[in-house]
Amino acid sequence: MPWELVERLSWLAGIVSALLAAVAAWSAARTARGSARDLALVIAAATDRPELLAVLEADALARVERVRRRVRAALALISCALLLVGLGGAIAWSGLSMGRHEDLSVVGGHRPRAERECAAAGEATVCADSHVYLLGAAEEVETRFAGPERDGAGVVVVTLPRCRAEVRWRVSVDGQVVASAVSHDVHVGVEFRARAGRQHVFTAERAPGGECETVRLDVRLGVTHDR
Repeated sequence: MPWELVERLSWLAGIVSALLAAVAAWSAARTARGSARDLALVIAAATDRPELLAVLEADALARVERVRRRVRAALALISCALLLVGLGGAIAWSGLSMGRHEDLSVVGGHRPRAERECAAAGEATVCADSHVYLLGAAEEVETRFAGPERDGAGVVVVTLPRCRAEVRWRVSVDGQVVASAVSHDVHVGVEFRARAGRQHVFTAERAPGGECETVRLDVRLGVTHDR
């Protein structure tokens, strides 16, 4: 059994024990109130002093009220602890339900410059590899990427960040095109079914013309797996 699970179970057991102790204290307080009143009646009857009954009863009520306040404080703490445990469980469950992303690595053909891009998502930081191509007019490049570890949802994102031009690109697996598009000066993303162990070939061809002599092409190719 994993130690994290043992730790969580012991934590829950401690909370349940505290809750049972609080309930027992509450019951004891109610019983003590009745016992104190009975004792006051006996003493008042034996001493023939009715005013003693009021004094003892007031003292008993004060003690019971103190016990109640402590029990309410304990219940509030237990409620907060249970809320935190539930919130932590929800966060852990959402983390487990998220898919795992796998960047595909270059294994042959034209080797682009590799850059690592990171973006903050709440308290977490998500990073992805970006492959940078520099294309002249009518130039074509082809890069072979290693296949993923297992089947998953593939995605290829192509961006021309600095210059308006026309670039036709495609992703092929075993000679079959699984994703293709034409990029100009926009951000284009295409999803496809990625197959395990099969090389993915990325091909890009720039059309003649355009505003710049050399066009920068940013490409991200990866696969997301269900956990």
